[in-house]
Amino acid sequence: MKAKIIIIAVLAIVVIAVWAMNTHFHKRFKSVPTVESAQIICDTDTVQLMDVRTKVEKRVRDIYDEVFGWYLAHVDDPCKNDFDDKKFFSKDYWRVLSDVIRADSDSEELGFFDYDHWIQAQDWDKDLALHIDTVKITDDHHAFVYSHITNCGSKSSLIIAMLFEEGAWFIDDFIRPDIDNPSEKENMKAYIIH
Repeated sequence: MKAKIIIIAVLAIVVIAVWAMNTHFHKRFKSVPTVESAQIICDTDTVQLMDVRTKVEKRVRDIYDEVFGWYLAHVDDPCKNDFDDKKFFSKDYWRVLSDVIRADSDSEELGFFDYDHWIQAQDWDKDLALHIDTVKITDDHHAFVYSHITNCGSKSSLIIAMLFEEGAWFIDDFIRPDIDNPSEKENMKAYIIH
C-alpha cells in the first residue's frame, strides 16, 4: 500500500512538471514575434534589423559548415567522437547539456540522447545539409532560425534558438516543431530533475 502511494505521488509530480514545462515552453515559443509584424519606423531601423538577421544567418551557416564538415569527413568512421562543439553553445545551454552528460555517465541506461541534436538523427550520409528558411529576430539578444536538415534522403524541420552574449551569437536551443515537447533544452532540464 505504501509503495502504491509513493508511485502515485511520483506520477503526480511528473505530470505537474510536464504541464509546467509545456506551459512555459508555449509562452516562450508559441507566438514568436515576426520581423514582418514589427513596426519599422525608419530606414535606419530596417537596415539595422536586416544587418542583425544577416549576422545571425551567417553565424548559423558558419557553425553548421564546421559541424557538418566534421560529420562528412567521418561518414565512414561514425564512432569517432572527437569533435568539440562547446564553442557554439550559449553558457546556459552548455551548462544544461553538461549536467545531462554527467548524469548519463553515472547511469548504465541509454541516457537522454538517443539521437544526435546536430543532425536530428542517429546516422548520417553524404547528403547531410542544413537549409535555412528564415530568420526571425525577437529582440537584441534572441533570434530563431527556421530551417530543415536533409539527411539520408529525408528532411526534418528544426528551429535553432540563438542567443547573443559576450559579443557573439550562440545556439541556445534546438527546437523540433514536429514533436510534442519540442525544446531540447527544456527536455534536458526535465530529464535532470528526474
